[in-house]
Amino acid sequence: MGILLKNLEFEYKKTNFKISIDNYEIVENSITSLIGPNGAGKTTLLHLLAGLYNLRNGSIEYDNLNFNDNKLEIYETTFFSFESSSFYSNLSSYKNLEVFCIYNNIKDYKSKINDALEFAGLENSRKTFGRLSTGNKQKLNIAAIYIKKPKYLILDEPFNGLDPSAVFLLKNLLQELKHKHATTTVVSTHLLNEADAFCTHYAIMSNGSILDNGSMIDEQIKLEEKYKNSFNIK
Repeated sequence: MGILLKNLEFEYKKTNFKISIDNYEIVENSITSLIGPNGAGKTTLLHLLAGLYNLRNGSIEYDNLNFNDNKLEIYETTFFSFESSSFYSNLSSYKNLEVFCIYNNIKDYKSKINDALEFAGLENSRKTFGRLSTGNKQKLNIAAIYIKKPKYLILDEPFNGLDPSAVFLLKNLLQELKHKHATTTVVSTHLLNEADAFCTHYAIMSNGSILDNGSMIDEQIKLEEKYKNSFNIK
């Protein structure tokens, strides 16, 4: 099993914006592109997958484990990345990854950190995280993913600020994790052409619900075409 959403309901009380998803499965060992217009609820759904908000109704299961009842166990095998990063602004890239490794109980991490920084192109960076460019902050996420190699990977707009070579690097890493580590990945993005190159599944969101979803491999369709059809764009 992958990630199963059952009768999911959530509401922002101040704005009355709601997430409502009856039943939806993020297929195991897939790379699912979560797409939709601004305000569709993509980031909110990813926050729910991370347990950052309390559901009004329904449940989320990771590999048949209820998320609310097994958070610590699920967190051990999952990597979440949002625009509001969890890295420390006053620490260097190396020190941040050192804290990351200690928190995630990763053994013999010194050589792994050096390898990861080289992989992400940050081996010569001495700046604190707060002084890094947007793209290099995203690269530190790439380095952390490279170290942890999680079973589940939840990424919110991971291509923001990345230069073309880093985009290529991240796409290859996601595919490598799928093929070598059976990682289940969910990526929210507006870059439909990029998602076409590495995603296996899609889910289109609108007004807090999943409007359409399916397998890109089975349907043999481009995301741009699917998106236009879903929103009657000519």
